Amino acid sequence: MGIRTDSQSSGRAVTGMVHTRPLFIIVIVSCCGVNLLHAQYPDIFISEVMAANASTLRSPDYSEFDDWIEITNLGAADIDLAGCYLTDNLAKPSKWRIPAHAVVPARGCLLFWADGRDVGIHTNFKLDKEGEAIGVFDRNAVLIDKLTYGPQRQDVSYGRSVQAGSVCGYFDQPTPGAVNNSTAYIGLVPSPQFYPPGGFYAGRQRISLSVPDAGAEIRYTLDGTPVRADSLLYSEPIVIDVTTPFRARAFASQKLPSDIVTYTYFIDEPVHLPVVSLVTDPANLFDDQMGIYVVGTNGVADNCSDVPMNLNQDWERPVNVELYETDGHAGLNQQAGVKIFGGCSRTRYPQKPLALYARSVYGSSSFAYPLFPDKPINQFESFLLRCSGDDQPLTLFRDALAQSVLIPDMDVDTQAYRPAVVYINGVYWGIHNLREKISEHYLASNYHLDADDINLLTGNPQNPWNVIAGSADHYNAMIEFIRASDMADPENYAIVQARMDVSQYIDYQIAQIYLAGADWPCNNIKFWRANSGYYSRWRWICYDMDWTFLEPTRNLLTMATEEDCQCTWPNPPWSTLLFRKLIENAKFRNEFIQRYAFYMNTTFRPERLLGIIEEMEARLAPEIPRHIERWGGQTVPDPEPWVWPTFDSVPRWEANVEVLKWFARERPQYARQQVIDFFQLSGTARLTILTTPSGAGHYTINDRELEGDGDLGIYFRDTPLVVEAKPRAGYRFSLWQVGRSEWTEPRVELTLSSDTVLFPHFEEAHTD
Repeated sequence: MGIRTDSQSSGRAVTGMVHTRPLFIIVIVSCCGVNLLHAQYPDIFISEVMAANASTLRSPDYSEFDDWIEITNLGAADIDLAGCYLTDNLAKPSKWRIPAHAVVPARGCLLFWADGRDVGIHTNFKLDKEGEAIGVFDRNAVLIDKLTYGPQRQDVSYGRSVQAGSVCGYFDQPTPGAVNNSTAYIGLVPSPQFYPPGGFYAGRQRISLSVPDAGAEIRYTLDGTPVRADSLLYSEPIVIDVTTPFRARAFASQKLPSDIVTYTYFIDEPVHLPVVSLVTDPANLFDDQMGIYVVGTNGVADNCSDVPMNLNQDWERPVNVELYETDGHAGLNQQAGVKIFGGCSRTRYPQKPLALYARSVYGSSSFAYPLFPDKPINQFESFLLRCSGDDQPLTLFRDALAQSVLIPDMDVDTQAYRPAVVYINGVYWGIHNLREKISEHYLASNYHLDADDINLLTGNPQNPWNVIAGSADHYNAMIEFIRASDMADPENYAIVQARMDVSQYIDYQIAQIYLAGADWPCNNIKFWRANSGYYSRWRWICYDMDWTFLEPTRNLLTMATEEDCQCTWPNPPWSTLLFRKLIENAKFRNEFIQRYAFYMNTTFRPERLLGIIEEMEARLAPEIPRHIERWGGQTVPDPEPWVWPTFDSVPRWEANVEVLKWFARERPQYARQQVIDFFQLSGTARLTILTTPSGAGHYTINDRELEGDGDLGIYFRDTPLVVEAKPRAGYRFSLWQVGRSEWTEPRVELTLSSDTVLFPHFEEAHTD
């Protein structure tokens, strides 16, 4: 059946009709395509394509702005193309077979969606924005017509113009499904320039626009809507006295309009944190039919809600992204894609987490800016504006805290964090957490790997939809081996060590268990490996730790090893199998126990955690009153009974932060006792190291570095502990002394039965 579309770029859905207006053109040979009067299809040709569809037309089947190919029939009879082929590689004519009922009506058009979905009229390939050749072939793979195009502009189509006969060019007003009766442009208008540029200003500002093309006119909008040919005409400087998203575009006769240039002007706004400004057509976010930020009327039920919601759709919309540092420096200003991100938190709370994507269709395939100064990464494929998940009503930084405390001591993968303030179309949108997005690109950037060489899994990877990138075959084979094998056997354990980074996994398990997250171990789990090289063993990622730092008495050690839970959440048997089986092995078990003790003495020391909490609290505190004014006390309609409204006062927020501090202070006593009870140990002992002479050496405990000596904290009895002495420059190790016992090897294994003081002796290293 033919397909009709609205010729206006309004984003309305395609209907099931066809245009039947006469087409008064005859195409025999052209500069951009060829139709050699094919014997069976002399009237068929490729009339228009769009390879950078950011906001022009949504696919009616998937409500996405996908690329498309239009085929026109000049003849007086309908033509069925079923069994013919479309391709974006002329050397592979049969790349995609056109399905049944693909009828191009007489003097009409048929639209194909080049989105890679390979369903119905959706092809198995996508269009290349940088240019390529599109071909339509008959059932015998004989060429009917082709169209070759070069680099494309966002929301601009390319094809043959009726007015100019067979001449090809660009159309700033695409007409998918309709005759191309507008002018095809070849020239390009330069982009308008702003003075002053966007940023933070005090008081009223006069914004001047200019373009170095004497014949061009500038049009603009002040509400986030894209600039079109009928937008406001610029004639003199624009005066603004409130925060405003300013968008402008230049137009000229016989030339393609410029790109839309966007700047946000912040007038008399306080600045306590970095600022991210998102500017987009308001309909992209808030329209009932196509808006991604609302319940709307075109949604699906998902993410802990039985109510259909637009915000549950996996829709992406175009947006302009600006990032300003607190000193006013503009780090980013570019077009990108935006999606609603996350699981149940998107339906439970008023603020919605957002994922931003750099794609070539928008102009750049990366965010070329060091979003996180603590990381030496200057290119990001995507990033998050997270609302702290289920912690949104409480502190706004619980997940960031849980991950931050693990750095740099523990060998776990975490997401970088910066708090920021977000504006949407000039409206204050409150505190968000700027975070890395966990994907194969995150791993490629952090580990200098090829994204195509990465396997990234989530949840139970025996379900194919839990494969984010690559394959689950290697992991599932490892799990089946572990399930069927005796892990107490050193040979079996060695096989597992070759397939997963066991040491890294121990750190990961300790982090999750000590911080007592309630939404784990079957949820919020991701793990990865490269196909080759150093990182070819499985590693685990800490993320979405919103349910940590809540209950210091929670026994995650028991939960993470339960075998017979008749549940699907939080710890069904598949989610505890790996840890359950590995602790059968004495080496793994001993390492887990004493490394747990080490991190309680170092990484998780209450004094250290309290210092990090107070630092993060102080960073947000100046912005909290304004955030409360925007979101305080709100929740979504008809929430689940346990869902809290957002905090509605500064004292309430401070009380929520106090819970984090309470956990930091109280957790050690419960965590230690849980280890003692689970592994049936006789208790703990305090370990002290006193160096002779002072400062002559440093130490590792179970291969974890320690700089100082003195009281090293509490370790578990009945479990071997490996201590190694390392001399500093100018010294060499002499011996260990414990009571009347002495050892001359720098690396010794001890099993504590009571409080113990170790005396390592060093001597000056003389050289001849």
